[in-house]
Amino acid sequence: MVNILFNAVVNCGTTFVSLTLSMSVLGCGEGISIPFLPLRIVFGGAPPQPLAMEEFNACINDCHMAPVSTSGHKYMWCNNFESRPHTWQTLDRFFQSSDLLISGNLSAHALHRSFSDHSPIILSWSNQSYDGPRLWRFQRMWTRHESFKAQVLHIWQRPRSHPPIIDICMKLKSLRYALKQWNSTIFGNIFTQKKDLENDILRIESSLQAQWDPSSHYELQSTKSKWHEIVIREEIFWKQKSRIRWLKEGDSNSKFFHGMVRSNKSLFQLSSLKGLNGDSFHGPAAIHQAAINHLSNLLSSEPHCVREELLSLIPPSIQDDTNAFLTAPFSIDKLASAAASIPADSAAGIDGFSSSVFTSQWSIVGNSILEAVNDFLLHKKLPASLTHTILVLIPKKTANELP
Repeated sequence: MVNILFNAVVNCGTTFVSLTLSMSVLGCGEGISIPFLPLRIVFGGAPPQPLAMEEFNACINDCHMAPVSTSGHKYMWCNNFESRPHTWQTLDRFFQSSDLLISGNLSAHALHRSFSDHSPIILSWSNQSYDGPRLWRFQRMWTRHESFKAQVLHIWQRPRSHPPIIDICMKLKSLRYALKQWNSTIFGNIFTQKKDLENDILRIESSLQAQWDPSSHYELQSTKSKWHEIVIREEIFWKQKSRIRWLKEGDSNSKFFHGMVRSNKSLFQLSSLKGLNGDSFHGPAAIHQAAINHLSNLLSSEPHCVREELLSLIPPSIQDDTNAFLTAPFSIDKLASAAASIPADSAAGIDGFSSSVFTSQWSIVGNSILEAVNDFLLHKKLPASLTHTILVLIPKKTANELP
């Protein structure tokens, strides 16, 4: 027996109506499907109030609610007028709490609308875990450890034996290997550490309750301080994986970040793909090959020649002083400002490093980055390792069609 509680919040002009539906569902196996007919809400002719919409969005954010991915019919309501033009709207929205996000994945599917003006909607809950191949990623929480800076400094103090850009690539490769070893031997598993510290806190508190001891009290305060640091690292870890930028760290959002990670895995999971000619591809291998064929045709080009005599007929649009400004060497201040403008949890490169490793250790790596950038500006050459990229299929259409 599984008890599931659905809360529907409907925005009616400036009034919020809370609808609660409690269901007891008998189910077994990997997933549960619950047919749910949304209640019909009749709105007046006036358009929605902007203030009410802002209050509704603020309410969703304050409650740490995440949207539920919806498939099927795009428009879930139609006025079905016979003598007047039809109107189609998407009225129904579904949100899920952090607890539900952590325990499983919830999705909605709008069915065909027959005589009713509303489409029936099936809410499906599944606790399946979609784990693909794991790639190494730099963890921003590592920067809070007292020995992390020494790891970077040890690698960056090695003498240079390659051109500046290649030298940075070699040092990042060495740093990646060193951080793997350092993470397993020194930094450790934060989840295991958190559990051990919580057990230590309970043990020390039990000892103090039996007999007061100043040394035990000092040990308790020290253990709580270590536990607090581990909690901060855990929150940074989940925030980085969730890619949520509109919430700040330090407000005990670890559960919500964890839920968003599971939600994103479910949202970006491709189970099928529809090709340009209407063919459907199912399974990772078939989808992978279809994407390769499509992108190979899309990114290929026919051989062509450039007629140099025609280029001389194009008048220059950039003045000499502007060209001198654009080709001038970069300064360390401008480069540091550009690096700081990149979000700390932005997408990592193909080597697994994000911008946070450079901004957090700018005093060590800044001059090397400046030298490499100006070297590229002068010679206009990039190694093949920097021009590689990863192409990821992100479902942005309901039918998962190739563009």
